[in-house]
Amino acid sequence: MEAGGEMRVAIIGAGSAGMVMAKTLKEMAKSVQRPISYRVFERRSKVGGIWQLDADPGSCWLAGEDPTSGRLVELSKQGSGRLRVGWNGSVPPGPMFQGLRTNIPSDLMAYRDVPFREGTDLFPSREIVQSYLEEYGKDLADENVQLNTEVVSVTKEGECWKVKCRGQSEEEEDIYTHVVVASGRCNTPNIPNIPGLQHFKGKIMHSAWYRDPCEFRGKTVLVVGNASSGMDIARELAGYITRTLPSGYTPETWPEQVKGNGKVNVISSWESLEKPPPMDFNPLDPSSPEWCRKVQVRGRIKAVHEDGAIVFEEGEDVKSGQVDVIVFATGFLFDFPFLKQNQGALLKAPILPHFEGNDSGGRPSSTMFNLDDWLLFHARDKTICFLGMPVTVVPFPLTDAQARYVANRWAGLCPPLPQLDTTIPPPDASRWTSKSATAPTTTSSSQNHAEDVRLEPVQHVFGYPSDVAYVDELMRLLPGPTAGREAPWDKGNAADSGPRERGPEKDYLTTSWRRDRRANGKTLRRATLGY
Repeated sequence: MEAGGEMRVAIIGAGSAGMVMAKTLKEMAKSVQRPISYRVFERRSKVGGIWQLDADPGSCWLAGEDPTSGRLVELSKQGSGRLRVGWNGSVPPGPMFQGLRTNIPSDLMAYRDVPFREGTDLFPSREIVQSYLEEYGKDLADENVQLNTEVVSVTKEGECWKVKCRGQSEEEEDIYTHVVVASGRCNTPNIPNIPGLQHFKGKIMHSAWYRDPCEFRGKTVLVVGNASSGMDIARELAGYITRTLPSGYTPETWPEQVKGNGKVNVISSWESLEKPPPMDFNPLDPSSPEWCRKVQVRGRIKAVHEDGAIVFEEGEDVKSGQVDVIVFATGFLFDFPFLKQNQGALLKAPILPHFEGNDSGGRPSSTMFNLDDWLLFHARDKTICFLGMPVTVVPFPLTDAQARYVANRWAGLCPPLPQLDTTIPPPDASRWTSKSATAPTTTSSSQNHAEDVRLEPVQHVFGYPSDVAYVDELMRLLPGPTAGREAPWDKGNAADSGPRERGPEKDYLTTSWRRDRRANGKTLRRATLGY
């Protein structure tokens, strides 16, 4: 492909990551000589991605996975592989429920220089975030955003990418020089492979189907997982809510509904009793609120016996019939069903493991493979990038920084990302300023035997302050007189006390007030919401 030729970018997904990529390219097209065009593909009827609400999620059930194709099959069928969640329709529902509150302060959550409307709650509801994203994306030209359009396949052909999509009536395909995968991390529900789980006598569901605690009144519910979703559900079942429920109950009236015959017995299963909830109150801590201490804690589920009894690694086992519902708040699998991995660099360095005897697609996985040191581009093909793959980060500002770098790099306006010392894990902030001690490896395109397939797993967890250091190093690589510099109005530092100054953020380094918010977000949330 000729340097300086038209840059045609396909963006898959119109959530927070896809929209910031589109807006970045739109602004860049006004100031560079190289022609730039983009097209956003979104399977839903409007923008917003994960923040949209599927009010009626339908039903879900326990299924198996065909290891050769990934198709969901009945567990009774021979050859059914690992456990999966089945659902009605072509795609599972989004995981949001009405009135869900963010666990990130709204000012910190916002894109740089695009604040939420004045008067927005510090920890706003899902509805407010969805409105914010719709407002953010309203100036994107309609002809560049194709809603109700599913991407069927993305295939590398020579130096370009062929993207085939399906609208409401017909399929079409086009050629692009670059691809941005911005379809998110919460599309395919994950469920652990628990031996004998199919013998459980009650209801099994994934947290993506949770909408209203009212349906669980008078029952015993086992919630598996103690990250944000699991503890949100346990908290509401235990009687503490901060929203008006779809059933009409309010924070004032709901606690009375879970007393007496309506009481919900809540059991929380953790991967390890040595690892309490990272963001929430600990039910085992005597100083936690009363509603929190109502939650019973068990360790990881070891197995389910044929009679339906649940056996735990730590804690007392539960006899058959004593649990009515198991809710798996166990996250999601990375899944890109449209990405064909039988051509180009992805054949020998797939993003997801190949299916058994089938290298065209990628098997849904709890981790990705063969990304670069920055978890941004494919390790061997820098014409495709994946936005928003790190976790335990503030997503909007992080994908904003990623989009700025990607657009400038593809336009030839900034240097390539440096190789890092990958012995330093992503949660260590020093990783992003480190240097690799080894030269990059290369693989001949003529090597086609199966032994050459490389699977190098990615560590997705960042956390603070690593996520801030990551953003700052991307900013330092951008062109322009202000890129990667301290904001001239930002006079605060970590040792100062008192309120921080605020001003235009542009492409400056992360400002003091953002660092403060990031470091103290959990404390602030507890003071504001009570959990």
